[in-house]
Amino acid sequence: IGAVLIVVLMSVAVLEERIPTYASPVSTATKNPVGALILGDSMMLTLDYNTAAWRSRHDVISSSTTVLGCGIGPSFRPVFHRHLIFGNAKCHLRPDGSWPLESLWANSIATSHPDVVVVGAGRWETHDHVIGDRTYSISDRWFLEQMTRGLDDISNASREVGARVILLTTPCTHSGETKMGHAWPEDSPERQRTYNDFIRLYAATHVATSVLDIASRMCPGGHFSYFDASGRYMIRNADGVHYGPGAGPFLGDWFWSQIRLAGEQSPRWMQ
Repeated sequence: IGAVLIVVLMSVAVLEERIPTYASPVSTATKNPVGALILGDSMMLTLDYNTAAWRSRHDVISSSTTVLGCGIGPSFRPVFHRHLIFGNAKCHLRPDGSWPLESLWANSIATSHPDVVVVGAGRWETHDHVIGDRTYSISDRWFLEQMTRGLDDISNASREVGARVILLTTPCTHSGETKMGHAWPEDSPERQRTYNDFIRLYAATHVATSVLDIASRMCPGGHFSYFDASGRYMIRNADGVHYGPGAGPFLGDWFWSQIRLAGEQSPRWMQ
């Protein structure tokens, strides 16, 4: 793990020399805000952070319950570059079958009363996970059932407060290569496609739930790049996973306008 961190930090140092700065937009808020609650992992955290200046432009106010290292399904020991890590205890499935995130999500939704709940996950779902004496992946039925359980928890709590749910597709990633020059399993396009197909099917079979396809904007044609097609915006961090500073001007207007539109379709706005 130490060697991995050194490589990542060296990559960060190299790319940071190329990180440009971007001007923030002028707010055009109407002071009739839509309330959004942001749920998800650290990828969702960096998307929210880097596009924050564009949020007020579309008159959206938000709170965040992103939890580092946790997706929409429980885990115990995820596999990162073929090394077992313990991960965040909030993500762990307890022996009695309970899961800390379930109550955390429910409390956040109940107390914030959002118009729309935005769920950004998929990164940890593409990792292998060791639970007990078994290793699970997104292709296993049990793991898909746990992902469904997580989304059901979010969906049920959102419905109780009259909020819509938006599920973000997970974009392509490039966290490095094996010694043989191959992509790591967690960066597999097939696994990412499985996750995105899963949330599309979930949205199609649940009311007040839709998918926002951020992956197609971040990875046109399914190809990874640190910069957008013009080379102007650094849309990824040096780790090849998280959203970079250029994600704001590249995605901000589009992303928050979609959240605004979804919020206006919530029951509170439809009354």
